Amino acid sequence: MITRTFQNPFYSPVLNYEETKTESNYEKELLSRYIGFLNSMNEKRLMIKELRNQYYYEQMLTEECDAEIERILTRYKGVEKVVKEIKRTMTIDPVDFPLMHKYNIETNKMYTEFHEQMVDKLRDCINTNDAVFDKLYDWFEGKDDNQSGEEKAFTYFEDYAQELYTNYDNYALDLCRFDKDVDDMKGEWQKADDEYEKLFDLREATVKTTTAFCNKISEVNELCKLLDTDLVEMEDQRKGFHN
Repeated sequence: MITRTFQNPFYSPVLNYEETKTESNYEKELLSRYIGFLNSMNEKRLMIKELRNQYYYEQMLTEECDAEIERILTRYKGVEKVVKEIKRTMTIDPVDFPLMHKYNIETNKMYTEFHEQMVDKLRDCINTNDAVFDKLYDWFEGKDDNQSGEEKAFTYFEDYAQELYTNYDNYALDLCRFDKDVDDMKGEWQKADDEYEKLFDLREATVKTTTAFCNKISEVNELCKLLDTDLVEMEDQRKGFHN
């Protein structure tokens, strides 16, 4: 018996051949499809592993951004409180108002820098992760024709393997050992499915976190616009007060 081992990142198949028989072109093609399926599984599992790490990175970026947006939101709410008080009392202090106006301008600058330095980085991370996930989703879910990439790859191998099972006496491959390796191959398929399901759950948790942050960004944007409008009106009133 001749034993051949094929090295793969996740699973190394072992195939046995009878010494008295020569490997046929059919068996070479069958082996090519067999290894092709394993390589497809390995490729997708590596993509899953990479994307899993990227989702953890996205979560950390979101937490960092969330902490900074809270600080900026606190500053804007401080300005909002003063604006409401001024509008309620209609009293515009010629000394204090310019200080508050300056404070708001500084906060606007902080917010702009925050977008340029952190939010844009988070947005790029989200877009990259979404693009990779879409490729995995199409593969595992069979988006286009209701047949997953795994099923297509395995069918491509399995259909071709029927000749071996029908006329196994004509070929050098040891059928018993080959059956075991095919079972192990199906096990790799299942592992890939399990890892994809866990990735899907991680993505859902990550999207929930980033969505909450995006809602907070929308809140700050709305408050920023309202304050800018109020402050322009109040500045006009202050100038009129001076005159």
